[in-house]
Amino acid sequence: DILTTHSVYWSTMLMALGLPLPGNIFAHGWWTRDGKKMSKSVGNVVDPNEVVDSYGADAFRYFVLREVPFGLDGDFSEASFVTRVNTELANDLGNLLSRVLTMIGKYFEGKAPVAGIELQFDRELRETASALPAQIEADLSALAFNKYLQDIWSLVTRANRYVEENAPWTLAKNNDRERLGSVLYHLAETLRLLGLFLFPVMPSTAQKIWHGLGIRKKISSCNLPEEQSWGRLAAGTAIHAGEQLFPRIEKKEQLGHRSASPIGSFGDRLLDTDKTKQIKSTEKKMEKTAEDTRVPAGTPPAAGPELIGIEDFAKADLRVGKIVSAERVEKSEKLIKLMVDIGTETRQVVAGIGKSYTPEELINKHIVIVANLKPAKLMGVESQGMLLAAGNAEGLSVLTLDRETKPGAKVK
Repeated sequence: DILTTHSVYWSTMLMALGLPLPGNIFAHGWWTRDGKKMSKSVGNVVDPNEVVDSYGADAFRYFVLREVPFGLDGDFSEASFVTRVNTELANDLGNLLSRVLTMIGKYFEGKAPVAGIELQFDRELRETASALPAQIEADLSALAFNKYLQDIWSLVTRANRYVEENAPWTLAKNNDRERLGSVLYHLAETLRLLGLFLFPVMPSTAQKIWHGLGIRKKISSCNLPEEQSWGRLAAGTAIHAGEQLFPRIEKKEQLGHRSASPIGSFGDRLLDTDKTKQIKSTEKKMEKTAEDTRVPAGTPPAAGPELIGIEDFAKADLRVGKIVSAERVEKSEKLIKLMVDIGTETRQVVAGIGKSYTPEELINKHIVIVANLKPAKLMGVESQGMLLAAGNAEGLSVLTLDRETKPGAKVK
């Protein structure tokens, strides 16, 4: 273990030389790749420089600090990296910034609107943002970097939920400009604070967020206590809708692969998820399976399934989730990609319900998902859970709740 080397052997050497001993020793855990020890002979060593060259230091730093608690062992895998970049950085944060700046540009001539009368949703968002500095300061003091980012992402999730709760596109359609302006101001101010909070881990991204909001000052030279207070974004500030913060990774890639030879190689592109032949073949298999499992009307009930104990059922982690966005998987008639808020994070779930539902009618539904399934790929798109639905010859019906329940609530 690396801790033994630093704390025992190194300290012994220092003592033998009569040099002062360290007061604290910080040692990270053991990193594997895809569950295997990294080895030059095997050729599975992750070269961080190559990953940074392809995806940027901010994305790589975010993954390493978010994926594994500091000091514990961890595993680096392409699947986990791509999932975090696509769902958390591209979808959660990047799309939030893009939507807000685009709507301000469209509805308010590219200038930050005035915050109007504060309503309940506004107050909840402001209070969530205002409570965050104390929490993340405690996280950093404890070297809990993964918790630090998790707490920041709770604000990202809350802001995305705020968008759906207030539906600014509907306010614009109804010409309710005062309320529309207030909603967009609250979102822009939340993004300003997110840039400030993310700066220690993602300095380039944080500065891009501020640039998009028309803030010219350098975050590194800011007075932190002043800037972390709510309401410092001035109304009328000219915003700058620019390029995407984090473009989605559409193809699976072999990240940072250095072979045993002295010549480093980023690796071959392994998979094109849009190959039509693969998609058609998989869809036919799915449809055949569905046909084979449907029960014709009038069929007498078969013998019941094998009984299980309560301890078996308890293994399934069933959680309430709220669908915040939905879109069809490209070139697939059945698959819909859902972004589901489960309280602590937003999960990407792919479901074969496209022949029974349109993406639009799924938005804001409270559903039940199995949250502890291993990630699986459908048509090359990763699914981080499975929703519950019932089906017969007429189609599928998604299991929903008869009253609003907080996302993340455990189904018992």
